[in-house]
Amino acid sequence: MLFRSSDHTHTIIMLHSMSGAAEIFSRLFRRFGILAAGFKFVFPRAPPRNVSIQGNEATLNGWFLPARRDDGSVALNSAADSKQLEWQTKRIHGILEREAAYLGGDPSRLVLGGLHQGGAVALHAAMTFHSLIAAVVCLRSEPLAVTLPLISAKAEPKATKVFVFAGDRDVVHPIESMRLAYEPLVSASFSVEWHVEYELTHSAICLN
Repeated sequence: MLFRSSDHTHTIIMLHSMSGAAEIFSRLFRRFGILAAGFKFVFPRAPPRNVSIQGNEATLNGWFLPARRDDGSVALNSAADSKQLEWQTKRIHGILEREAAYLGGDPSRLVLGGLHQGGAVALHAAMTFHSLIAAVVCLRSEPLAVTLPLISAKAEPKATKVFVFAGDRDVVHPIESMRLAYEPLVSASFSVEWHVEYELTHSAICLN
């Protein structure tokens, strides 16, 4: 899905959550109104994947299937099959390259973000992309375990800004855990901006 102004100068690429859909972001273009002038919005779709939830099989759209710990609980910050993450990362890199080409080959006009699993994948794709982009938007998500060692390797200066949106009642990604998870970006001199929405849970809709 995509929405664009007639002569866009920047592109925003947003990745939906696991079990979500690209349509969840379609309201952005309408809500921004005149603020959307000059922006193109791209909303890729994750492929359907078969997942077992409490013994029941279901098909969900996901960028990767999360791994499971020895006790059977889900490890959200790691993939059960690293190839799934690798393939989707390459796909997102292709989208970044395509959109940069539309903008005269300037990746500094690109913003990449996502919700929940989509936010984690967006950060991973940005940290593994060959160029620095304008910003990464992480909505109620934490960096993947495989992303953390890559953060300090990004070239100076750290021109990519990172925006983190968190809910203070999120029990999937508790705020204390999220603060620690993003500390490597701060240590690597990335500009990290936070917004914590009070009384917000992990899955609740927030118009902010």
